[in-house]
Amino acid sequence: MDENTDNNDLFHNLMDNMSDHIYFKDLESRFIMLNNSTMNWHGYDKLDDALGKTDFDLFTNEHAQKAYNDEKQIIETGKPIIGILEKETWQKGNRVAWVSTTKMPLKDKNGKIIGTFGISRDVTEQKLAEDKIEQYATELKTIHEDMEEELRMAGELQKAFLPSEYPSFPHGVA
Repeated sequence: MDENTDNNDLFHNLMDNMSDHIYFKDLESRFIMLNNSTMNWHGYDKLDDALGKTDFDLFTNEHAQKAYNDEKQIIETGKPIIGILEKETWQKGNRVAWVSTTKMPLKDKNGKIIGTFGISRDVTEQKLAEDKIEQYATELKTIHEDMEEELRMAGELQKAFLPSEYPSFPHGVA
């Protein structure tokens, strides 16, 4: 490592410049550190405004409770939750967002769990596009099934108009 750079500088560069949402929480799931992207995402102008807040201050109870339960599980087991898709439902403005999230145990120097930390990436546009593709696929399947049914009925109708026996013509009549 360069003598002019230390781990603290690296950490601050990451926290200041990463577009993903990085957050650290204590054992009670209260925010103890957020990167700039997370503060902007939640509408905070400065870190002091966010410190001590929980997901219950930001999201609907349904989403906040699930996040809280995940964090308690991580604290109890020490096992991370990696790459889950979460639907974030916000208290204000009925806003809904989708994020890909990884949550990990936060440990002190001795390896004792002192909270959790995580990183989330906004995947709302991707999720909405996938939903639209799924909707189109469902519509196409319905159209295909309807066309097959119409073709089947047309075939049956044609069979109904055809004679059941071939006509017999006398010899010599063409």
